[in-house]
Amino acid sequence: MGSNWIKSLSRLDSNHFKLKREYFIGKQIGQGAYATVRIGYNYKEKRKVAVKIYDKKWIREPARRKSVKREIKLLQKMNSDNILKLYETFETANYVYLVLEYLGGKSLQ
Repeated sequence: MGSNWIKSLSRLDSNHFKLKREYFIGKQIGQGAYATVRIGYNYKEKRKVAVKIYDKKWIREPARRKSVKREIKLLQKMNSDNILKLYETFETANYVYLVLEYLGGKSLQ
């Protein structure tokens, strides 16, 4: 495992602290098969956000991990008023966080 493993853990820890420092994560506003969505607030930008949280224990299978990575890549490439904007992503030891545009009062179903 060596020093790359230690650097990886260090990066995950710093992501956790950056997430906590820059965002308030509040109540749950949605639930899917592998993720929950919570209301959030970006202190720096002074705006509400939606935070989609994947618990890594539910995305251990390679196909599920690939699906999450594909979702992130697609959202990063999209630029349309009809698609939620992906502001930022974080990965910690136990979770993957997608910080998304918040559309209050609107259902995506």
